[in-house]
Amino acid sequence: MNVNEIASNFYYRGSSVKKCYIDNTVVSLGGDAHVDIELDVLAGEIRLEPERSQKSGRLLLAVKGAIRSPSNELIKVDLDFQIEGEFSSHQEISDQQFTNMLWVNGTSVLYDIARGKMEAISSLIFHQGKISLPLINVIEFLKEKSENLKNQLDKENK
Repeated sequence: MNVNEIASNFYYRGSSVKKCYIDNTVVSLGGDAHVDIELDVLAGEIRLEPERSQKSGRLLLAVKGAIRSPSNELIKVDLDFQIEGEFSSHQEISDQQFTNMLWVNGTSVLYDIARGKMEAISSLIFHQGKISLPLINVIEFLKEKSENLKNQLDKENK
């Protein structure tokens, strides 16, 4: 299949690391290290850029994690990593369609970049081992995030 036939009108403009904090007490990651990862994503406002005939928006992806070892309580690694990306599309796309693409496509792009950066950074920190973020189903992640926000709003309105 020709990729140009299915190419999106949604564009990645670039990204930057906003925060990279790692608190580490180990030299090498052992095979029994247990990794707990929390993920969140926040969208900024959508802007109309008449001079470029485009809409643009930003997305912030936050990854927090902790690594512990059941066999050694002194092993402790905590991480807090944030990356922000900017995306755009043609003005003809509706705000709702652009917002949907920002959430789904933008989260996919930024999470993949975060995975690569986390592996590269952690491989330079540890003598042996690296932090590999798991692959995720972005659609399921966003559905769960939406349900959690709805439940939170319902509790606040009671």
